[in-house]
This record gives sequence, C-alpha cells and structure tokens, in this order.
Amino acid sequence: MYRALNVDLIASMQEIVDEVVFYYKTDFDYDVREIQEKQNKEKLIDEEQYFLWIARSHGTCLFSERELFYANSWAQSACREYAHREKFFFIDVKDQEKLTGNIYYQTDSILKYGNFLTNDYPLAGYSVEFKSGCTQLCEVNELGTHQFIDFAQINGGMSKITRVIAEKDRIQLDARLAILRQERELYSKTVSFKKMMQFIKKGKK
Repeated sequence: MYRALNVDLIASMQEIVDEVVFYYKTDFDYDVREIQEKQNKEKLIDEEQYFLWIARSHGTCLFSERELFYANSWAQSACREYAHREKFFFIDVKDQEKLTGNIYYQTDSILKYGNFLTNDYPLAGYSVEFKSGCTQLCEVNELGTHQFIDFAQINGGMSKITRVIAEKDRIQLDARLAILRQERELYSKTVSFKKMMQFIKKGKK
C-alpha cells in the first residue's frame, strides 16, 4: 500500500479519475458533493472522515469505510464485484475546511482488508433524517410500513438514511477500525502524489 500525505483531496481524486475512468466520469461529481456536504459540521464523526473510494473504468463509487463491515452492504457487494480489476483507495479527511488529507492506494486485494467478509456485523436498523430536521431510529422492517410513510410525509420526506448496527457491535467495530488505521499508517509506504500516480498508471502492486 502506498500513501500520499496532506494532499488536496478533490484535485488529487480528479487526477485519478482522469487517468483511470473512461466512462461515466460524472459519478465523481456525486462523490465530491458527498464529501463536501459531510464537512459542513463543527466536528466530524467517523463515517464523515474516512472513506473507501473505488475508481473504475466505468465510473466511481464512494463509501464510508465503516460500511465494509456491515453485512450485505453495498460496499461489500462492490468489493466482491470489482476486487480483481479496479483501483481501490482509502481517503482520510484531515482538514475539513481545506479538504486536504491522505490518500492510500490499496495494492493488495481489498478482500483481505480486515477480514470484513468473514467478520462483519448484521444490520440492526436505520437512522432516518427528515427534511423537517427530526431524526428517527427505525427497525429494518419498519421502512415500508404505512405508519412510517405517513410520518415521512408529515415531516417533508426523507433527506438521509444511515445504516445502524447494534451498540455492542459498534463499540467493537470502532476498536477494529482504530487498529486497522494504525496499521495502515505503519505499513504503507509514503510517496509523493506524483509518484503514486506513476504506480497507478503502471498498475504496480
């Protein structure tokens, strides 16, 4: 794994898109918007600071790093689908105003990362934010009920849905992620972003 430190994240990711992505480049516009929107807070929570980003020949995908460890999540599905033919990166936001931080280029198979496919956590429910400003916790089978739909309509519709795992699982996952990020810092090789781009172009492992 290679890492480039304290880079302009959006500009650097755009350069990767220009090199790797040939179709559906506008996917990246959604990635940028998601990262930018999550920075408009006084204090970032974990899922707003650490991301998994996939740059494919046919578009890009951005996920919270935590989603890798949620059973049957979109992040897991994407990793299974693209593991052996696409580029994977970890994006760590360090300065939310300047949008600078670290980019890690995952050169080993993403499927080996933290044993996320064999040691993941079942979904306990959803945290739903409504346009009215209120937030409600829902069980997995609640979202499609008439009662929930009526409540959503009264509150102007949904603005954001976040997957939630059990509290004991969340505590365990926090500890696992802290260790994985320490290992990422210890065992990745620091290079300039220019050098990282050379490795990306060559597909170097």
